[in-house]
Amino acid sequence: MKAFPYGALAILLLGSFARADDVRIEIRVTSAAGSTVYVDRGSANGLADGDRVQFRLDSGAIANGTIRNVSANSARVELDPLSARPSLGSRGEVVVPDSRPGASQAGRGDLGKPPVDHPPWTQAPESWDKDRPLLAPAFAITPEERESRLFGRAWLRYDGTWDAQGDRNYGLAAVGTDMTLENPFGDGGALRLDAEAFTRMSDVGSDDGLYQYDDTRVRLDRFSYQVGGTVDRPNQFLVGRFMQAGVPELGLLDGGEWNHRTDGGSEFGASVGWMPEPFPDRMSFQDLQAAIHYRHAFDVKRQNSVGIAYQNTWHDGEQDRNLFVLDAEARPSEELSLRAAAWVDLYDSADTIKGSGPELTQARFSGTWTPTPGAGVGLFLSEQRIPEILRDEFLARRADDVRNSVVDRIGLNGWTTVGQRTRLDARIEQWSDEADDGVNGEIGATFSELFGARSSLAATLQYADGSYSSGPGARLQARDTFGSTNVSLGLQSFWFSQKDYGGEDDQLAQHSLFGTVDVPLSDHWDLSFVGDRSIGDELDSWTVGFLLQTRF
Repeated sequence: MKAFPYGALAILLLGSFARADDVRIEIRVTSAAGSTVYVDRGSANGLADGDRVQFRLDSGAIANGTIRNVSANSARVELDPLSARPSLGSRGEVVVPDSRPGASQAGRGDLGKPPVDHPPWTQAPESWDKDRPLLAPAFAITPEERESRLFGRAWLRYDGTWDAQGDRNYGLAAVGTDMTLENPFGDGGALRLDAEAFTRMSDVGSDDGLYQYDDTRVRLDRFSYQVGGTVDRPNQFLVGRFMQAGVPELGLLDGGEWNHRTDGGSEFGASVGWMPEPFPDRMSFQDLQAAIHYRHAFDVKRQNSVGIAYQNTWHDGEQDRNLFVLDAEARPSEELSLRAAAWVDLYDSADTIKGSGPELTQARFSGTWTPTPGAGVGLFLSEQRIPEILRDEFLARRADDVRNSVVDRIGLNGWTTVGQRTRLDARIEQWSDEADDGVNGEIGATFSELFGARSSLAATLQYADGSYSSGPGARLQARDTFGSTNVSLGLQSFWFSQKDYGGEDDQLAQHSLFGTVDVPLSDHWDLSFVGDRSIGDELDSWTVGFLLQTRF
C-alpha cells in the first residue's frame, strides 16, 4: 500500500488534542536506550502512564511515543515503531488534564516553585468588627507593581552506555538551568534563561583500533526578555532567543517578535530574526527569516479558532523558503476535541528538484472523544515530506530523497477503565512510505494498588512491522512507593524477523530489563536514577544514568 493523501483530509478538519481544561507540559530527554527515552518530568508534574508524547527533533521532524512508566520526577517513554529517537536534551510536549495534581504549575512554567508562606495577620480575630465584611475588596496588582522573583530549576545529569564487548561506549555529562526572573526592571516583564553545558564521550571500535571522541559544548535554548501579553496589556514583545510565541511551528528565533490580542480573543503579529540550526550547538546567523501570522478566535476562550502564518527565509543572503502554516482547533462538545495543522511550501523556478508550485510538506490531524471520564478514543493522521530548502536542517540531502520521500500514518487508540483499579489500552497504526507499508499495534492492561496503595502492574502485548524487520513483543512493568522513594522495574522482549535478509541470522530476539528510582532529598532537591540492561542477538549493553535537580 503506497502513500495516501492524509494531508488533504487534515486541512479540511478542525481540531485539538487539548481540551479547554488541558495544559501542555514541556519535557526534556535525559537518557536514551534503543526505542526508549527517559524525560525529566513525572507524576509530580501531572504525567501518567499512557499519556502521548510528541518530540520535535533537531532535524525538524516529529517523533511520537507513549509514557509506559512514570515515577515522581521522571518518566519512561516508549517510542512508536518507525519513529526516530530524539537526542539527549531534545524537547517534547505532553498534554494532560488540568485536574491532575501538579499539572497546572507545570503548564505555567513555574514547576516546583516552593509555596509562598502567608504573611501573619495584621489584626487579631477579637479586633474584627462584626458590622464590616469579613473579606476586603480585592484589587488586582499590575505586573509592574509586583516584586521581582526568581524561579526555575537547575540540574546535573549523566548518561552512559557500555557495550559488554567493550567496543562501543558512550557517555554524556551535563549541567544546566531553566530559570525565569519576573519583573527585573519594574516594567512587568520576564527574563528567561535555559542553557546547558555538556560533554559527550565515545569509544568506538573499528578495524584500525579504538576511536575516541570527546566534545564539550554549551547549548543555549532560551535567553529572552518578554513584556506584555497579559489581560491588561494586549501587546506582547519578545527579544532574544526564544520559541516563537504566536506560531511555535515556525521554530526557534534569534530576534524579536510582536503579538497583539484583541478583545474577542483573536491575535495577529510579526517576527524577524535568525533561525538557529536545529542541532545541539545551535549555530545561528546563517538563516534569516521574517514572518507574519493571524489567528481568528470564534470565542473569547479560544476553544474554536483558525490561524495562518507566512514565513520567508534567506540562507546566507539567498532566497530560500516560502512557507505557509495553517492550523485550526475546534471543541464541538465537552466530549469531542479536534485539531489540524498543515505546512505548505511554495516553490518557484529556482527550485530544481520539486519544480514550481505549492506542495503539502507536512500535515497532522488528531481528534479525541471522551464520552466518560474513564474511557475514550483517539484518531490521528499525519503526512510528511522533505522540503527542498538550502538550510541545513534535514538529514536526507540527496535529490532522490527530497523528491520522493513521503511518510503517511493513520492510527486509532482507545482506553477504558474496568472497576476502580483496572485500565485497558489499545492502539493500532498503519503506515506507508515511498517504498513500503506496514501495521503496528498493541494492547495492554494496568492494575493499580496490587502491592500497596501507590503501586501498579502493567502488561502489554505488541506487534511492530517496520521497513527492515517485523515481529511481536511483550512488556511487563511494576511500580511501587517505599516511604517517599518511588521505584519501578520492567522487562521487555522483542522477537524480530529481518526482511529481505540473505544471511542465516534473519531471526533476532532482544530483551531489556529497565528500572528507575526517584529519591526526594529535601523539599527542593531530587535525585533520580535510570538503568537498562539489554541482551539478545547482536545486543549486549548496559545503560545507566542519574539526574540531580533542584527547584527554586
